[in-house]
Parts: sequence; structure tokens; C-alpha cells
Amino acid sequence: MRTKHYFLALATFLLSLSAVDAQNFGILLFEDFDDSSMPAGWTQTTNQTFPTGISSTIPSDGWAFGEGPYSSSFWDVPASVDGTPFAISNDDPTDQNRLEDLLLSPIMEMTHFDSAIFLYDVFYDSLYQVSEGYFLISYDTGVSWLNLPLTATTLNDGWVEDGFILPNTITVGGNQYTFNDQMRIGFLHTDNGGWGTGVAIDNVIVAGYNNPCDDIVTIPQCNTPQTVTLGGQGIVDFNFTGPCLYDLPGAEQLYSFTPSVTGVHNIVVSSATGTSFLDYLYKPASMGCDSVGWNCVSDVTAAGTYGGLPLVAGTEYYILVDNEFSDSETQTFFIECPCSYTSGGNTPESEPCGDDFNGGCLNNGSPTYESIACGASISGTVWADAGTRDTDWFELVVTENTTIEVDFGGAPPMVASLFDDCANIGTPLVTETTLACGSGTLTYAVTPGTYLLALFPQTFFGYPCGSGGNDYDVTVTYCEPPAVNPCLTSADTWVDLNNNGAAPCNDGNGCTPTDAGFTTFGIYGSETYLLDNVQAGYDYVFDMCSGVGAGSWIPEIAIVAPDGTTVDAWNGEAATGSSITFLDNCSIGWTATQSGTYSIIINELGTAAGDAPNQVDCNTSYAVDNGNPTVECGVNEAPCLPCEAGALTSPLYQEICPGELALVVLDGTQSSPGDFALGFSDVLGGTGGLAGGFTVTGYTSGDFPFDFDDDVNGVLSANSLDPLLGEWVVTVYARDGGVPCDSTGTMTVNFLEASDPNCITVGVVAMEDEISVKVYPNPSNGEFIIEVEDVYGRLDLNVLDMMGRVIHTQSHMVNTGTVKETLHLDMAGGTYLLQIVTDSGISSQRLEIR
Repeated sequence: MRTKHYFLALATFLLSLSAVDAQNFGILLFEDFDDSSMPAGWTQTTNQTFPTGISSTIPSDGWAFGEGPYSSSFWDVPASVDGTPFAISNDDPTDQNRLEDLLLSPIMEMTHFDSAIFLYDVFYDSLYQVSEGYFLISYDTGVSWLNLPLTATTLNDGWVEDGFILPNTITVGGNQYTFNDQMRIGFLHTDNGGWGTGVAIDNVIVAGYNNPCDDIVTIPQCNTPQTVTLGGQGIVDFNFTGPCLYDLPGAEQLYSFTPSVTGVHNIVVSSATGTSFLDYLYKPASMGCDSVGWNCVSDVTAAGTYGGLPLVAGTEYYILVDNEFSDSETQTFFIECPCSYTSGGNTPESEPCGDDFNGGCLNNGSPTYESIACGASISGTVWADAGTRDTDWFELVVTENTTIEVDFGGAPPMVASLFDDCANIGTPLVTETTLACGSGTLTYAVTPGTYLLALFPQTFFGYPCGSGGNDYDVTVTYCEPPAVNPCLTSADTWVDLNNNGAAPCNDGNGCTPTDAGFTTFGIYGSETYLLDNVQAGYDYVFDMCSGVGAGSWIPEIAIVAPDGTTVDAWNGEAATGSSITFLDNCSIGWTATQSGTYSIIINELGTAAGDAPNQVDCNTSYAVDNGNPTVECGVNEAPCLPCEAGALTSPLYQEICPGELALVVLDGTQSSPGDFALGFSDVLGGTGGLAGGFTVTGYTSGDFPFDFDDDVNGVLSANSLDPLLGEWVVTVYARDGGVPCDSTGTMTVNFLEASDPNCITVGVVAMEDEISVKVYPNPSNGEFIIEVEDVYGRLDLNVLDMMGRVIHTQSHMVNTGTVKETLHLDMAGGTYLLQIVTDSGISSQRLEIR
């Protein structure tokens, strides 16, 4: 009954507005004051100061809620318009005590609205001259107010429906006010120290108006950046389930683009705050500016290339960017023009575009492949459209120890993956990708057997057959024996060099070698030494020429960069017939190609007498001491790194409900030496933890991105402290020798109560309550098993590095409710963040690669 009244009232107001499109609105606030307590998110203030000559000293009770027909000695209020309870401010029962009662709404986001209507029912007869009532609006969360008098009636008029219409920008007293994300309204009653009557309020509605079709931004040409910020509720006309398969109730922005060339265009997102998902959609403008006929490009929460859009030159297109949620999200994007790709004209693939003859492991239990001979080149086609894509599979029969090399490229951005069989389809041996019209090379050392090669577009949209973006070429070679490669494995891994200072550097007083400090033993057989803080572009020298047992055997030394595959230097050779000596091979210099943690891998090339029977298998036969590991600066010395905390790239304001996580992401400029601390300050009024704030130490650079809950991952409860509540200021401090030497900017984390409206989700259950997630083994060497239960629909697995960049993603449609996936992450050791995204929400897990 009450809901019907609200919308009838709103509809009546809309019909009276000839200049407003009544459908293009979003409801920002809706309150009926039926409960006997103050509504969630609302607040009030009272002035307790009594004027001179006022005998009453009874303090103000403030606004009362959930009142029905109201009677007092001199002021009666009849039933409200719809006969339901209301809010009221009146001092008649206590005689001249109430001076100012101000009732304040929650803060509202109104940035993207063209105008707004503020609608409410009011009873205010102003029978006593000293009684005043006002509707107030604030553009700065309530620091300052614009006061608009309430319409005064007589007792016989009873309740009235009242309100105001405001444009998004108004000028008052020479000051300009514009809708923003700090909007607030209020209702004020003051009796000026007299025996006043009062004000009663009911059925408050705030509706924002905007017609996205009136605010279309023209993109003049390709590669023109556009920055869009979308937050809050969107317009009713554009609240629909989009072709990207997700609901779009959030704010939206329309663009117009007319291409100058025909072909597949891409949306390139260069930056994203990652707080929400924005869906990118497109259609010809001739189809009309409405919610019908859109095509999906992608739903986006991170930077990347998303395509493609098969556009025709000279045709105007609409591009819609629409938020899936009300959380504010800012992204910068541009349209990438079609690239030019010409097929090599090689032997054609057996499958025409649109058919599925070679679907491989995806053919429902009946795998079908094309065979491809060593050295053969094939020209084929793939497609991606409406959430489905074509995958071409090839079978390689290998008869000797060799390295498979796949050279490929195509019009769409392509993926090439190598598998050993269909049972391990979730775990490719190796994967490489290309940009649109780009080329790539995949290599993998194998033993004799049958292997499977899959080629497919990176995207599921934008490349239908006939779009001009379907061609690709591939050449496969696997009949040549592998070259002699350095041994990149060892029996043991040690951190002695790091414990003694890591990579040497010049602090202005010269460069001191880093010495592992062995005095009673030496390098013992097959070993790896980790070296932190190596800086790209500078020279280093590894030496094991002296120390206990030096000269016992001839070493092979491989200097491996942080990515685990790039070999900066290697001083081995085929062992059989080698004539080198220990002194030839006991030291090696290199120029670092990457910054980070290097691996110095030592294996035996042979004994001092030249015998190397097991070198081909990287095994050690003579496990005896052989020198002390040291690292020196080379000719181009590295300067010592300054102590830097870096900058925060995570959201600087985060609201966290109980059980949720706050995220701390640094921009990657933080220094590797020293350690880090996380400071928590309660200057904004936060409670829990320790009064006056506290600091948690013991973090390293690799611990970021770092997420924590209101118990700071168990730190508070372990010390018998209450969990955090309210607003806390969080800062990351870099420390040198345990002393803070630099800090990041601050971020504010607002720990909400479970009863807060932002923690009560309507229609969406928190992911942790809905599904079960397991990740194991963790830590691992890069292979993780992900088990997700009670999930249906789309599942995205996104891996982020410590700068918050998405570096790996896997997507699936789940129909069974349970999925078990393998992540194969071929990347350097360290800490990464796994985002598990489902229709029910997002869960985060830390991944450790060692």
C-alpha cells in the first residue's frame, strides 16, 4: 500500500513536468519513517542552548520516528497522506525547550544527473510566528547548507505533498553549486525559543534525472583517449541485462564513433581503478538510442585490449559504457583502428570459417585434429562471436628428443597452447599470445610422444566469419635435436648471498663484494644461490675461484633472470671432449636484463681431470666442496637503491563490511632493501585495535598487494584486541634497519557494521556465503589447483601482480555447480593475487610461487 502511494506521488510529479523525460530517472533515496527509530544512514543534531529569559531547562529530545496521528496540548497532527507513521519535531509537550532540530539524510552520489526532484509529504501550519521549518540541501556532506522554507499551511489544509526541482548547477548569492558525490538533504525545525508548534515529515523521495541520449560524447578518431567515471545508480531506461550476460543497474555513458576504415576495431583500456566492472557495448546508431540491439565487447575491471568491433567505414555507431554495480569506477580507454594482416597463402586449413572439423579436445569425447608435419606451414581461419570462439587443433608426432617451435600470427589477437593430451587440457605445457596482426613464437623441449597444439582468438566477441579479421598462419618445427642448453635445475637452493647483503652496489664510497662468508665449507655439487636487488642495465660478476675446496671440479654456471627463463650468461658447453679448466669457468660476468631476484645455478661440468659423465642430465657425481660464492660489481656499477615506500595505487577510500578484505597495492617503485610496516591511525575516530593507533611490522616488498580484514589477519585477536570499526587511516612505511625512512600516501578504510545498509545486499548473496573456494598447493612452483563449489554461470580466474596488473586470466561457463581448474603460471617466484569472479561476487586469494 505504501509503495503504491510513493510511486503514484512520484508519477504525479513527473506528469506535471513537460520538460523532463519521466522514464530517465534513478531513485537515490526512499524513506517512509515507519519504524520507531532513526532510519539507517540518517542522523540528527539538536541545539541545547537556551535563550535568555527562557525558564525551561528540559533538553531537546530531537526528532521522533514512527509516530501516528499526533496530539499535544496545543498542536495536533492528523494522519499522514497514506495513513502511515511519520517523523516529527515538536516541543509543545515540554514547553519552549526545543531550539533547533536538524534531521540529515545519508550522503548521495548525484554527479551524473542533469536535474533532481526532492519530494516529501509535510505537515507544517506555522500557527505560532516563532516556529520555522526548512528543507535544506548541502553540496559538501553537510558542512554548509542552502535553506529553503517549507510551505506553511493552515490547520485545515492538513498534510501536503511538497518538494523542489533543482538543475544540476544553480547559483545562489553569487556562489555556484553543482551536483557531486557529497550531496545531502535535511529538514530543520526551530522555535526560536518560543512555544512553537512543529514539523512532521513523511515519504521522502529523491529522484535523479538524466537522459544519456542527450549527453553523447563524440569520439573523433581512433587512439583518442576517453576517461569515464561511473558511480551510483543508472537511468531506468538503461537498467537491463546486457549481451555481456550481466545486469547493468549502475550509471552509464554513451559515445558516438564513426570509423574511417572498415574492419575489426578494438577497445583498449589503458587504466582502470578496479573497483567495479564496466560493460562496453556497441551498435549502429541507426538502431536508436535505447536498450535494444547492443553487442558485447567485454566487461572490464582491468587494463587490457578487448575486441573486436567489426565496423563499417562511414557508419555512425553508439558505444555504451555501463556499470554493473553502483561502486565508483574510473577507466581510460581508446578505440584502436584495424590493423592490416595478409595471409601467407600457405597450405589451407581443412576447416572453412564457421565449421568445426578440428575441435580437438573440445569435441565432447570425440577428439578431432589435423596432423601437421615438421616444418609445415598452414594458413587458417578462426572466429569469435556472441560469447563463443573457434579453436583449431593440430597433432604433432615427435620421434626424438627435440624442441617444438611454433611460429604463429593472425588478424585477431591469438593464443597458442601446447598440451601432452586431452586429460590435461586445463594445464597446457606452455602458452604464448600475440596482439592483433602480431606474431609470436612458442618453444618447448620435449621427449618422443604425441603432442597437441591449439590455436584460438584471445576474445569471445567481435570476429564473426566475414569480418575481415579471421586469418592466421602457423609454422611448426619439431624435427631438429635440441642445442646444448644450460642446466636450469639444481639439488638445493640457498639464500646465503641475500643474508649477507644481496646484490652489491656503490653507495658513493665504492662497491663492497657480497660474500656468502663460507670458512669451513664450499659450494657443494648442484646448487642455486638467490640474489636479490639486482638492477637492470648494470654489471655484476659471480666468483667461486677461492675458498674451501676451490678447484675440485669444473663448474657450469647459469645466470637466470627473474622471469625464470631468460639466461643472461652461461659458461658451460658440451661436456664430452671439453678442454676448459676450473679457472676458465670459476667466474662469470653479466649485464642484468631485468630487475629483481636472480638465480645463480651451479652444476658440474666435470672433474678437474675433464671427466663429466652425468652432465647431460644435470646430475652431480662429485659432491665435494669447491669454493666460496661471492658477487662483485662489474665495470658499470649499480648505485645503491634509495629507501622508497612507493605510491599507493589501490583505492584511497574503501568501505569494508565484516568478513570482507581491504586491498593495499603499491605502484612498484618501492625499494627492495629493508622491510615494510603497515600503520593504522584512528585520527578519524576509528575504534578497536589500540587507542592512538598501532603499527604491524615484518612485511617485505613481495607481500604487496596485501589484503586484510577488520582483525588485520588475526593480529588483533591474537593480542586480545577488538576488531576495527569506523574510519582508520592506513599508511605503508619502508624501513631501513628497522627505522621508518619513507612512507606512501594514506588511504582511508571504513570498517562498517554488519547492519550498515552497504553491507546488506539485496538480490546478491556475499560470495563467501554462497560458494566454497579451495586453492592448493600454496605455495607451489607455479601450478595451482582451484576448486570452486556451488557456482553457476560465468567464472573468471584473474591473476594480478603486486602492481595490481592482470597478468593471467581464465574464463569458463559453469553448468554443473562445481569446477576444478588448474592454473599454470610460468612466472617468477613471488606473491600474486588471485581474484575469483562469479555472478555472486569476488573472492581474493594470495598465491605464492617459489
